Amino acid sequence: MQDAFFANLINRQRELRTHGFDSEPTEEELVDYAFGLDDKLAVLCESFGVRLVQNAHGRWTVVANDAKGEKW
Repeated sequence: MQDAFFANLINRQRELRTHGFDSEPTEEELVDYAFGLDDKLAVLCESFGVRLVQNAHGRWTVVANDAKGEKW
């Protein structure tokens, strides 16, 4: 059980480094990361001519910019 704990800890640290964090991020760092991710998604969607919208159930879906609510 201890081996699994330490393996998970090592994997988590590796994932954090992969995403640009040296250690556990602060709330401010997470907010900055989320804003940056939102900007990247917006640029990606714009390049494909689509946009992300949330449906009535709160799920995200992709809609073509020139469509009237039709899914991509």
